[in-house]
Amino acid sequence: MSTKELAHAAIDALPEDATLQDAAEKLALLAALEKSRQSVKAGHWKSQADVEKLLPQWLEKQSGLTMPLPTWRQ
Repeated sequence: MSTKELAHAAIDALPEDATLQDAAEKLALLAALEKSRQSVKAGHWKSQADVEKLLPQWLEKQSGLTMPLPTWRQ
């Protein structure tokens, strides 16, 4: 299915009372999903185990707070 066909299908699936904002959000979601698919195809992804190891570092970097690993994963 082409990008144009995907966009038409997404808009056609919206309820009759949908707003332009609803349509924009749906198309933005489709665009984000496609970007993610392309990124995975290019080999840019991390396993769940890798993310669980990196998450405390990412959170600390964002918040400045040190967070311990959840006890269920230690």
